[in-house]
Amino acid sequence: MREVGHGAMGVVYEALDPTIGRKIALKTIRFDGIGTTADEAARRFKNEARAAGGLNHPNIVTVYDAGEDNGILYLAMEFIEGSTLEALIRQQRTIATQQTIDIIRQVCAGLDFAHARGIIHRDVKPGNIMLAGNGLAKITDFGIARAGEAMTITGQVVGTPNYMSPEQVLGKQLDGRSDLFSVGVILYEMVTGERPFEGQSITTIMYKIVHETPIPPRKLDATIHPGLSAVIEKTLSKAADERFPNGEALVRALQDYKTASLSNVSTLGQPTGDFPGLVDANATYDARPQPDQSAAYPPVPIGQDARLVLVQSW
Repeated sequence: MREVGHGAMGVVYEALDPTIGRKIALKTIRFDGIGTTADEAARRFKNEARAAGGLNHPNIVTVYDAGEDNGILYLAMEFIEGSTLEALIRQQRTIATQQTIDIIRQVCAGLDFAHARGIIHRDVKPGNIMLAGNGLAKITDFGIARAGEAMTITGQVVGTPNYMSPEQVLGKQLDGRSDLFSVGVILYEMVTGERPFEGQSITTIMYKIVHETPIPPRKLDATIHPGLSAVIEKTLSKAADERFPNGEALVRALQDYKTASLSNVSTLGQPTGDFPGLVDANATYDARPQPDQSAAYPPVPIGQDARLVLVQSW
């Protein structure tokens, strides 16, 4: 068994399943500092992991087993020969448009599959997207963010909220469109090389997520197609009702980005077939960069889902 990654809450190992001899990824989570919530954390973790284990899809990392041993939670899952999208972005800064669309297409397929079964990821970010050597993209850590709400460590903030949706920051009820907002943040970063919501403190970042419209990608880089910029802007709409209703609609819009604009991007993503028409074709978008108000940022109410994401770092 060898370590292949670690963070504030635990370690990931490459291991071998002794029963059938397959290679697995073994993710561990320490109970250190959790105190009296350990039993509840273990129960919730196992329940959520079992739900995630039922997601059998080519773009979702398969969960084989979950449990607890001597105060350490563990998750046994499919081992992916490759690296994370986070590593690719760090190496290349920006990703070619066609490769970006292909990766996002696969991520959206996995998310739509999970959302149709009532499972929201809650922590979609480049570090949770695995890229295999054959170009296959797989989402990992389904259910772990939800399980973590019983594992929040008082007074300790770890990780980053950069990919959270406004409703997640505010602790509101979530649906699949929250995950798709996170996909929009990833899209923005892959295309521009910059995160849309940055700041010197977590409070600043959260304020921007809730209140500020990011600079349109095309204003950061004039070579970005205006249609692609428009699709990304819609994906990052503050109101969930103004975003694409599902991953399929987002992918359709991305594939047709060359004919998109802020005035018609809604119709590009119109669902067909099994998906109802939920997109508001009359939605308007404010593409103007907002003034810097960092000196006067009031505290942003942090919801339960926000807190649990902040304590996770793999």
